[in-house]
Amino acid sequence: QGDWSSDVCSSDLPVFRAWSNDATDNDVLTLDGRSPALNSGPSETSWNDQDGSRNDRGATGGPYAN
Repeated sequence: QGDWSSDVCSSDLPVFRAWSNDATDNDVLTLDGRSPALNSGPSETSWNDQDGSRNDRGATGGPYAN
């Protein structure tokens, strides 16, 4: 198993509201306002968020996200 982090630019990684290594039941995995994943999804307008802005990368973006 290689170290995948060396293949990913740290400025491209999502920033979550609350995340820790201890457990998943106390994490808030919605994107933080400073996350580079905000408004950086595909540029096609059919993928825009419900508010019309460019979609976020990940499960919280796109026309079908809550």
